Amino acid sequence: MKRESLVRKALRLATAIVALAAVGSSFGCAAMGKGTPKGPVMTLRMTATSRLNNCGKSVPQRLYYRVVQVTDAAPLAGMKLENIWDRESEMLGGAFVARGADLSIEPNASRPDAPVTLDPRTKAVVVIGNYCKTQGSCFFFSQPLPAKKKKALAIDLTADSTCIGPTRH
Repeated sequence: MKRESLVRKALRLATAIVALAAVGSSFGCAAMGKGTPKGPVMTLRMTATSRLNNCGKSVPQRLYYRVVQVTDAAPLAGMKLENIWDRESEMLGGAFVARGADLSIEPNASRPDAPVTLDPRTKAVVVIGNYCKTQGSCFFFSQPLPAKKKKALAIDLTADSTCIGPTRH
């Protein structure tokens, strides 16, 4: 008698779990369809050298970086940007559009980052590295968008001891 009761309870529990999973997945699919942003997409591939973010020493370190969208890259020229990390909005003022999530890469690694949907106001993307020691202004890389925005923009960058720049193939 007890065994029969346990089997019935287990079947009811399994049925309830399957029903909840079906309902949850249908809400998830519906939400994804409505919330998908439209606009050009940027993909970034970051490659790190063996000297990545080494602070002038022989030991490389992980580098944190992020993508910032701006309406105009001109304010970057001549600005003292060493302290821009976490102050993008303040330092770029009206040119600031959006800041992406913090990303990171290990020495000698290569990674594609998740595609980023660009805001329609974005005229350039800036990739900023949070280096422990910088040399000039090469700790960031600015890529103007083409005048006629396509569906996708691909950026391939390499990060080394103090700089981020285009990957040379």
